[in-house]
Amino acid sequence: METSELQRRQLIELILTQHAQMNAADAVNLWEPMAAQIVGIVGEGGFNSLYARSLFLSQNTFPWLAACALSAQEA
Repeated sequence: METSELQRRQLIELILTQHAQMNAADAVNLWEPMAAQIVGIVGEGGFNSLYARSLFLSQNTFPWLAACALSAQEA
């Protein structure tokens, strides 16, 4: 399992490095179609739960996400 986690992290790092010039609008353009596909499978409530869980799990690596998680809970 550790190998797949390492591979996943390396793949994410590679993709982010390739798209280093991406701005917020580009990120939203990638995010919206993906979100629509996920909502189609698990519904909006399921998507919101997955999103909140992702933020929670990522906070150790990216502490600035804590503010995003709080904003998402208030909405």
